[in-house]
Parts: sequence; structure tokens; C-alpha cells
Amino acid sequence: MNLQNKENWIEKMETLVEEQLETSTKIFQNLAEEALIFSDSGNWSITACLDHLNSYAAFYLPRIKKVLESSKSEKDTSSIRLSWIGSYFINMMKPVENGKKFKAIKKHYPNVQNAAPYQIVAEFIDYLEEIQEILLKARGKDLNKGSISSSISSLVLLRPCDAIEFLLVHNQRHVIQAKYQLKAYQDLHPKKKEN
Repeated sequence: MNLQNKENWIEKMETLVEEQLETSTKIFQNLAEEALIFSDSGNWSITACLDHLNSYAAFYLPRIKKVLESSKSEKDTSSIRLSWIGSYFINMMKPVENGKKFKAIKKHYPNVQNAAPYQIVAEFIDYLEEIQEILLKARGKDLNKGSISSSISSLVLLRPCDAIEFLLVHNQRHVIQAKYQLKAYQDLHPKKKEN
């Protein structure tokens, strides 16, 4: 397991959050509802992508916060050491051109039948802001200590650093997917191009 400088790692995570927040606040929240629910070729709509991510945030964020709150509050500068299982999940989710598609776990499958698209976007933005707060507090915590059960199984345990990076890389993957849906929508409706 390779070690990463903690401050550099946190800055990298903060950059991911900021990019995702910028896309969500400047693009997604300003789209017409028609664009948010548009689905091309059976792919997930923007709303479906974000609902899927919201379900992961709802699962992981309370667990991450609980572990960090229970750890001693001190100036910890330990290097980040992702676990082998954490590294595996993170690398699996990293967005790559023509990368492998994965079937969503049933409990994280988007449920957008009667959902309000703007509410889903707002919830995603709220979760990103919550991750920013976690990263601020994480500077004084040992992110290698503590166990967080994964959403796959309570037997698969992640470190706080694993869970945070997994969430953000997974977000990145689906934000890119959502942008593809927006492009497909705009290509079909050139007069409705949004900023």
C-alpha cells in the first residue's frame, strides 16, 4: 500500500468536491426539468445519476462522521494509507474512456419515478457541502483508523480515507455520465441549449 501525504490527499479530495459542486450549481441546478429527466438510449438521466449518488452519500456520510467524531481530536499528520480493498474499489470506479460498466447494487438503484428532479439536485449539492465539512475536520484526524462497513456487506470494511475517496471518485464517474446525457439532450434540442 503506497503512502500519500495527508495534506496533498485532502487537497486532491477538496478539488474533486469543488469540481462536482461547480458542475451541480452552475449547470445541473439551472437546467429545465425536461433536461434533467431526459434519458437517451436507456441510459440514466441526470436525475437518475444524482439519485444513485445520493443513496451512496446517505449510506456512507453518517458512518464516516461517526468514526471521525469518535477518534481523538488532535493534530494528526499521518500519511494516508488506503487499504487494499479500498484501493480496489476506488480503482474500479475511476472514470476511464470506454471503461467497464457496473450494474448498480439494488439498494442504490435510482428511484426517480415520482421524484422531484430539482430536489434530487439540491440534495446532491447538500451532500457535497457535507463532504467539504468532513474534509475540514479530517485534517486533525487519523483517516487510517476506524472501520466503516461497505454498502456491499457489513463484512467488507473500509477506512475513513477509503470511503471518502471512493465516494468522490464514484461521484466523478456519474457526473461525467450525467454530462453525456446533457450533451445528448442538447444535440436533440439545439434551440434549448443551456449555459
